[in-house]
Amino acid sequence: MLLIALTGLLAYNLLQSISRQRFESVTRERLIKALEAYPGCYLADTRFQRGKSGEIVMAVVRTPYSFDPKKVIVVERQLPPREGQPVELHIRSVLMKETTREGYLHELPEEKTQSPEQAEETPLP
Repeated sequence: MLLIALTGLLAYNLLQSISRQRFESVTRERLIKALEAYPGCYLADTRFQRGKSGEIVMAVVRTPYSFDPKKVIVVERQLPPREGQPVELHIRSVLMKETTREGYLHELPEEKTQSPEQAEETPLP
């Protein structure tokens, strides 16, 4: 009886381990695919941890610009659920610039910014 119980416990643990490794592998693949939409970005590292409300995926992304919450939402929606619950994505943006002799690569279009003088003159809504 002890041998049967031990075999059952080991089989359960093996299935859990395989399921977790599969989830982590699929999540990494989807992160890499989602980041293809952002030129100059690549996934440097991923970590997984259990949170109070489910799985937390922490991704380190080397990028020429920071990821804002809207971009995180877009990427997060592409991740597979874990045990029927959506995962929470945390992206750590490690800023970097890729340069050639012609200039920087993968820059965002210039945002329209105001000088301090213009900002003072502009009435608030």
